[in-house]
Amino acid sequence: MSVLTRFSLILALTIAASTPAEALSCRELLLPLFERAARHFKGQEFAWIDANGKAVRLVTGDPLGNGMSGAVLKLENFTGDLPEGYPRDALVVKVPLAFRLPGIGTFAFPHSKVFQRGEARLESRLREQVAKVESSEFFPKDPAWEKGVLPAPPILSVLDTPYGKWIVKPVIRGTSLTRLVDKSGVAGLTPEMKRSLHELYDLTQALFDQATAFGKSALSTGGTRVHAFKLDLNPSNLVWVTEPDQMRMYGLKRPSFMLFELGEHPSDPYLRENMNFQEFLSFVDQWVQREAAAGY
Repeated sequence: MSVLTRFSLILALTIAASTPAEALSCRELLLPLFERAARHFKGQEFAWIDANGKAVRLVTGDPLGNGMSGAVLKLENFTGDLPEGYPRDALVVKVPLAFRLPGIGTFAFPHSKVFQRGEARLESRLREQVAKVESSEFFPKDPAWEKGVLPAPPILSVLDTPYGKWIVKPVIRGTSLTRLVDKSGVAGLTPEMKRSLHELYDLTQALFDQATAFGKSALSTGGTRVHAFKLDLNPSNLVWVTEPDQMRMYGLKRPSFMLFELGEHPSDPYLRENMNFQEFLSFVDQWVQREAAAGY
């Protein structure tokens, strides 16, 4: 195992063992690294193969976000197949974090490739378990999303590349939770917004109660073993959606927060035995204050 591979895996395991506050500190420290890695695939044309064996061409645009698991880039052009109802001019692609190293070429972080592979495999499994999740005693009563829906954009295409799985999704147009809380804190959120956050908190408990993911953990997603799914409810993963066309596309009955992705947290900070809903709201305040202080 190379030094870079060891570093990547140790980094992932360190953050996996962290509390949310410690994870935020890690993110502050690693932000320049993530931002550089997010730009690696920017503004290029690629030809890959999708999950159905079809050739796909795509052109990447500017980075829209990044984190431990990968980077999200705007898609300027995409020739692959899409399900009906998703506009071709409003797509993003999630790619593993990568660098170009002298004498090696492109190096994609192994932990990032693991997260990408796990996300691609997890998507359909979670959506197949929606009915079970809805039967949980913890599932929110009359949530903002329709029956049979999970409040996150679906994966539209998974591409096989030499740098791991690339994941194509539709854009979510909305306002991030961190931006909403930036000025006046959680106290400034409307009752409708707080209700929506409570629904997602309850969904987190219901998913853990009834849904399973492949592998021994979020960092070990291979094989046929399964484990209880722990939704990553960190504030940077939440966006407030109000536009009628977006609500129709994603199966929302009223304005609601959505998840940018159905990501899994490697530990369990958002489960009710570790953090009740009021503590979650306090954590959101803390998260946003630290992000503002760091200049995000």
